[in-house]
Amino acid sequence: MSQQNAVAVGKAIYFLTNDQANGVVAIPIGADSTLSQGTVTGTGGCDFVGLNSDSQPTTPDASTTPPFGPTNTVSQTFFSADESLLFTTVKGDLPTNKTGFLSALAVEQVQAADGATVMTLAGADTRSTPEGTAVLFGSQVIPGTSNMFVTDVAFGAATLCVDPVTGETTTMAKVEVDGQVATCWVAISPAIGTAFVTDTDFNELVEINFQDARILSELDLSANGDPGPICLRPPVTFVHALSPGNGTTEAAVTVVDVSGGSGSVMMIQHFGLNYLAGQNAQGMAVLA
Repeated sequence: MSQQNAVAVGKAIYFLTNDQANGVVAIPIGADSTLSQGTVTGTGGCDFVGLNSDSQPTTPDASTTPPFGPTNTVSQTFFSADESLLFTTVKGDLPTNKTGFLSALAVEQVQAADGATVMTLAGADTRSTPEGTAVLFGSQVIPGTSNMFVTDVAFGAATLCVDPVTGETTTMAKVEVDGQVATCWVAISPAIGTAFVTDTDFNELVEINFQDARILSELDLSANGDPGPICLRPPVTFVHALSPGNGTTEAAVTVVDVSGGSGSVMMIQHFGLNYLAGQNAQGMAVLA
């Protein structure tokens, strides 16, 4: 992994408040990649928050350690790099001996009734349970390949080999993250060519070589008081990590510098969101 000579930054980050009066938060990124100020623009819509069995919102409340979540459900849906396949990761349920799987649906070109050519999804998917995986969660396609790097709540993360034609998936390498509670989110840094994963209840940023699933560095973020980031975005040579808090801690974005290359990551800012967003914040994107 080569060190970059020039330090490049993004222009702004965006995410949803996901409150009852939903809004888009926009925060400018400075020349040194730190955040400042920010605005909220109303969408005219409302939030989407699931309800539990007692008809109460399923917002973070720090009620269980480790956290208890909806296993045996869909985790993430995303396209392959060429958009020929639509992938969906599905979490398994270890107590009931149900393993998770990766679904792949082919994107097909068909002729509509009016003669127009349209794109649609195949009527049946290909399902794979890569060896050693159980509760698949966050995923990202590895740039320049058909393979993907995924997190698994049961142990850590894995690199999966994906057949670009059939969508069948096998395990290339996997790694256990010591002390992990629920490793869920992943982002690949284009600047240094490594992956970063986070844990919803263990506040650290773990850097992993996605070629052989080897841990390269672990950055302890516990001093900032967050329960753990839920959304990562690597705008060029920095990583921005969103933590919505847990109902008692303030929502915040942590900025991590990766410009020094693999193994040299360091936190440069912990930006409290204050009036901008709270515990429902999610869905971060970056304008590069």
